[in-house]
Amino acid sequence: AAAAAAVTPFSMNETERKALRVVLNRSAAERSRLRKKARFENLSSTLANKDATIDSLQEKVRSLNGVVSHLQLLLKLKSGGYGSVVGDGGGRQGGVGEGGIRLASLMEEASQVWDRAAHAA
Repeated sequence: AAAAAAVTPFSMNETERKALRVVLNRSAAERSRLRKKARFENLSSTLANKDATIDSLQEKVRSLNGVVSHLQLLLKLKSGGYGSVVGDGGGRQGGVGEGGIRLASLMEEASQVWDRAAHAA
């Protein structure tokens, strides 16, 4: 009979059990809030990184579009698409002349633009 009346270290009355449940529930809720906060911060950081990548890629596209425009112009000039700019004589003037010098200058500029684009990519 004396053993039945003994209180074990783990026995709790109803009030203590309710208090323990409240503490455990609050602890679980706090852990959940912290997980959500960490997830939000992680997603915000990921989004900022992706925005920066998109901005960088858009700048590279703009740069490459400029290179393409320059190269298209040079191709047109080289193929004679702009008439007397091509300096092969073409029956217009005897010899290379000013048009050929301009073409060489434009080709050098295109080469430099191409090099800059290659470094930017």
